[in-house]
Amino acid sequence: MLRDELFTPKDPALFGLTRMLFGFLMTLDCFVERGLHYADQRWSDQGCRFPLFNGLKQMDANVMIILQFIQALGALSIFIGFRVKLTGWCFVLPYWYAFLLDKTHWNNHSYLFGLSGLMFTLTDSDRAFAVSANNKTIQNWNYLIIRFQIFILYFFAGLKKTEEDWLLGYSMGRLSKHWAFDPFRAMGLSNEFIDRYIVHLSGFMIDLLVGPMLLFDKTRVFAIFALTSFHSMNSQMFSIGMFSYVCLATMWIFCRPNSPKTLFRRIPILKNIVVASPAVKSEERSNWRVNFFLVYTAIQVFLPYSHFITEGYNGWTQGAYGYSWDMMIHSFQEQHVKISYKDRRTGEVGYLKPNAFLGYARKRWTMHPDMLKQYADCVHQRLEASNITDPELYFDVWKSMNQRFVQRVYDPAIDIAHYTWSPFEKPKYALPLLQDLSDWREKLKEMKKEIQDDEIDISFIADFPGLSLENYLAPDLDNTTVELLGGEIEINFDDQANEETNVVPKYIPEIGERVKLPAGEFHSIKVVSDEPAVYMYIYQNSTDLTVRKAYKALSEIDDHLANERPLPDNLTSYFTAEDEQKWRQYFFPNQNINEQHNSRKEAVVEYRKSFYARALAWLDKKSRNVYKGMMIVSYAFTDLLAGDDVFADEVRYIERQMEMDAWRSTFHELYRFQLEKITDQKSEQLSNDKDEL
Repeated sequence: MLRDELFTPKDPALFGLTRMLFGFLMTLDCFVERGLHYADQRWSDQGCRFPLFNGLKQMDANVMIILQFIQALGALSIFIGFRVKLTGWCFVLPYWYAFLLDKTHWNNHSYLFGLSGLMFTLTDSDRAFAVSANNKTIQNWNYLIIRFQIFILYFFAGLKKTEEDWLLGYSMGRLSKHWAFDPFRAMGLSNEFIDRYIVHLSGFMIDLLVGPMLLFDKTRVFAIFALTSFHSMNSQMFSIGMFSYVCLATMWIFCRPNSPKTLFRRIPILKNIVVASPAVKSEERSNWRVNFFLVYTAIQVFLPYSHFITEGYNGWTQGAYGYSWDMMIHSFQEQHVKISYKDRRTGEVGYLKPNAFLGYARKRWTMHPDMLKQYADCVHQRLEASNITDPELYFDVWKSMNQRFVQRVYDPAIDIAHYTWSPFEKPKYALPLLQDLSDWREKLKEMKKEIQDDEIDISFIADFPGLSLENYLAPDLDNTTVELLGGEIEINFDDQANEETNVVPKYIPEIGERVKLPAGEFHSIKVVSDEPAVYMYIYQNSTDLTVRKAYKALSEIDDHLANERPLPDNLTSYFTAEDEQKWRQYFFPNQNINEQHNSRKEAVVEYRKSFYARALAWLDKKSRNVYKGMMIVSYAFTDLLAGDDVFADEVRYIERQMEMDAWRSTFHELYRFQLEKITDQKSEQLSNDKDEL
């Protein structure tokens, strides 16, 4: 029964149209997220690498550029439908190779693109809307596998959102401020309501329900409407490349297979161009491909919940981000990162910048234990090349997840460089998320509202028993206090140690007690209780406070003068004449700029906001990306054939970059021409006005 359903013949029209739209978007993506226009910088980068498998190495930079170009040709072949079972591999193989080379750029939508490319290559996707089209029927399993993939994209994303953090509105707590939610604010809804119910609960319901709703004719129209609104908003709120557009293109795969033909028969212009006749029945069967996709289906169901096996990748989140469909569930705030090393021969201790030797890679090692180990190994090699003997490496990373306390991610006392990491064992250096303190979040919000204003900054800290936080307060932070909220801590005033006895003054505060900390000095806070301690820093920068008050006073004075209102008593003698002039020069150095310049600036701003100008700017940017991408590919071919390594010659490489950047598109010239025309007209108008006066 199942096999009969799998091999039922279906019209290929909808499948072919979906493949064509996907191929078109992947062709565009070569100059967007895949970045062919900066491939030379990416592949010549000498920073640390983070492949999925440590043995997987990058090839020569020119070879990588050519592979990326072959990937673009493969995407184009999928788009036009030219023998996709063969040419589709030109897209799939380079795509997955580049994908596996760099975990720091993984995300769920890039993973989806790779899976979709594989499915369109292995299926009969080029029988309609394709150069190789023959209008023969395809077996139903072709539709079922694509529908399955789109179904789990949404349904598993919904299941992942059953986490408490998402349902309580902590994951994307500040998204409501985006202009995309202005219609909801116009209805009188508060940002808090939008965050909780529109962003989180509605997002959860959409992900969980649209998959099942797409399966049935009566509910499909509502699902398509919800997804259209959902992805349209996402395309404006997030920098996620082609993801929203791919989702908009593939959601139609749940419709009837012959629906494109039915639609095109009703459009006179397309009726004579597109093949709208019924598909010719094909009797062929491909058992091996069906078996492959049955195994593929089982893997896709299991993989998002396989983290109990690959525990070496688990930190605060489960697994390496990018294949679990846990989209947007976790948001992080980085507070502090300290990297220290110790020379094992001399005992010398040194410190590194948080992005040392990182290069093109993203700083995801701060959250993923597997990437931390890879980063530590890379830094270890770089330090040894700098004559530091077998260095030990220690990482002290402080972050907050989903509006919790700021806390340590890794144990700062464990040498990561010499730690033996296993993909199947939880790393001992990965500290757990303090889930027991999650209930504090609402209380922390209330405390911020009570304390924080424009002149005060607050940090809420949680730390583990026996660990210490060393902190230095800049001299400007002369009104900084720490308040104990729970547990027990010991404050050590390190810079006030007795010169003779070397004894450091200490103080153990009570819960709720605020202790003022000395500016311009180091202090450390150690947790001395058996359970984690929580406390908060309250910072006030005296210099910054003075600047803010002066700016506020000048703004109020200018507002009163502009509206011809008398100054209130508190502003009448706020500044001396000399001080006011000084602050005005500091804040508004160009305040006395001439009228002509102001008028021109207003006209230019107005022009740049126009649809015409924005369209020209967009077309210019895309044209430059395509031009630069093609030039980079041509250079890669010529350098490879000539055996010339331009990347090793910094001067020649910079000259080549300048040459490419100097190119101007027709759209750029049109944009500049109109801009100059506007400024000239404005100058002439002002000149005539002055003559009349």
